[in-house]
Amino acid sequence: MYLGKVGHDVLKNIFRKLNNEFILDSNILRWNYGEDLIISTNPALGVPLETLGFFAFHYSVSNIVVSMGKPVYIIDSIILPPNTNEDIIEKILEGIRIECKKYDVKIIGGHTGFYYGVEIPVINVTAIGVKIREARRPKIGDCLVLMGEYGEESLWLGSLNGLVDEKYLDIWRKLTPIPKALFALSRDEVKVMHDVSEGGLARGLLDIVEKFGLGIKADIKHLRINKDLLRMVKINELYSIPNFGLLILVVEKSSCERFIDECRKKGFNCHILGTFVNDRRLIIDDVVIEKVSRTSLDYLYGYIDSLDPIVNTLNRVLKELENHREITNLIPEVGLNMVYGKKTIGSVKDIAGLSGRVIKSLGRPKICGKVVYGGSRHLALVLYKAHKFDRNVRAGVNIRGDEHIFEKLKDMGLSIKRIKGYEEAICPIADFIEKEHHVYNAYYHVGGFGVESSIVILGKNPEELLNIMVKVSKYV
Repeated sequence: MYLGKVGHDVLKNIFRKLNNEFILDSNILRWNYGEDLIISTNPALGVPLETLGFFAFHYSVSNIVVSMGKPVYIIDSIILPPNTNEDIIEKILEGIRIECKKYDVKIIGGHTGFYYGVEIPVINVTAIGVKIREARRPKIGDCLVLMGEYGEESLWLGSLNGLVDEKYLDIWRKLTPIPKALFALSRDEVKVMHDVSEGGLARGLLDIVEKFGLGIKADIKHLRINKDLLRMVKINELYSIPNFGLLILVVEKSSCERFIDECRKKGFNCHILGTFVNDRRLIIDDVVIEKVSRTSLDYLYGYIDSLDPIVNTLNRVLKELENHREITNLIPEVGLNMVYGKKTIGSVKDIAGLSGRVIKSLGRPKICGKVVYGGSRHLALVLYKAHKFDRNVRAGVNIRGDEHIFEKLKDMGLSIKRIKGYEEAICPIADFIEKEHHVYNAYYHVGGFGVESSIVILGKNPEELLNIMVKVSKYV
């Protein structure tokens, strides 16, 4: 499945037919009316609304600076789903306005509209700047320098999805190469700049190899890699994880050490990454890199529409659930819901769930509704009661009640309790937990007159519940 921008392996043949040159980051317009212009255009989508204006600005404007230019103008296009709240438009524009003021950039035009077929806000910004100086072709022996903290974008993504500590939730305003690039722009020893975006560091270095036809030998083993990042990312994905804000520089060999000293004096994290060699290959840590695949972290974009990791995690798992056709047989007639609570659940208000249900549609699970706090009443009450007696229990799901499913859950090693309903109970399972002061992995409510039987499974997180459902669905 393709994700993100189309790779050079696809576009290079099209460029050749159009007689276009492959350019890093931006396009240069050389004309007869003064300074050369630099133009870049990029979309922003699939990030929390609070951050959308920020990233829409920086994705395009940063390309102007790394192309040795000064950003001057932007044009924005804001494409929204029908019936989008006007407050969202204001929030997006305010995010763009703040960054424009900070970097002395003017908005000179744009478009805002609501359209059918659009599911999430999409912001496209076209940035226009003037060229300050020319980039210079690298030579054999020139240094590659890395500016920035490795893996910060990935840590932010992980925190949004509950994969690492929430302390990284607020680092998103650091995820830009612009301050680093502005400093590098002022240094004559810097020949070329290239920001790290889709495909991570490996893709960025391959871009440089393809652009200049020189080989690169790089070493990232010596870099200080955040321990939380290493726990979250597979080793074979480390070269290509999301890394927006990181900057690759080509620096004259004779000036490299002096440049790094000046960087550090300015407070920038800076390391020698490698050197150019007489070999048209990219070699990282003695491994030849010929292509870059998407990492598991890349697929988190699109599931995150808020800065709340509880909501984002539940959204992501429910989307994954839709891809499991076999789970359709576990969906009750009243629909399936899943809930997820904060680390400390003080009331049902601390529990997020679907405002609607997961239903059966054309033989597949189909999400109806939105993940919100208070999205579930009865299931949230069960989770709240269970969490009182077992703090590790933070997630719950209801599936179809059935003797066969009941037995299979027992065979899988889950502790499961069969209970009977009684008319005066608002929620028999919640009442049973309150009475027993003990929490089982699952509860089978056999139903009654006019009440469908159901099974509630409890766990640490939504991922655990999804894995249980996938396993038990093989036997149904």
